[in-house]
Amino acid sequence: MTVQRISLVCWIVFVVMTVAFLPLFARIDAIHAIRAPLRVPLAGHRGGQPLVERPSPETEPPIPRCIPNWYATKVATEQIAIRISADLLAGVDDLVARGVYESRAAAFRAGIVVLMDLERRRQTDRAVIDGYRRTPPTESEHVAAVASLRDAILEEPW
Repeated sequence: MTVQRISLVCWIVFVVMTVAFLPLFARIDAIHAIRAPLRVPLAGHRGGQPLVERPSPETEPPIPRCIPNWYATKVATEQIAIRISADLLAGVDDLVARGVYESRAAAFRAGIVVLMDLERRRQTDRAVIDGYRRTPPTESEHVAAVASLRDAILEEPW
């Protein structure tokens, strides 16, 4: 494919995407959660006039005073309280200070994800072991597995 064809394809994609998103940009001005001074630059203008009419302050619903409360009621998360030793907290604070985690909460969330993944792996391991106990491998399967293991070890570039 030549550079001219690639350039043409890029321009076609650009024009299609621009046309496809025009209705979205026109509706930015109608989003009430964005204050009017911010909506105007986002929505753009045509001849000094906004692309869409802004509702009057009397008809515009008020912006919630406490966004965190709104966020907490709409997002499916739960806040919990835990007690930990000062040494453990100092270790977490050190990780945050070094930039390993964005915050204490992020560090604890990452730890919980690791614990949950570890438990999932343990359950999988238990299921595999139980399966082999219920149906043990035959002698020919055992010989084939050992041979495969030997071949894999010999192929390693140690």
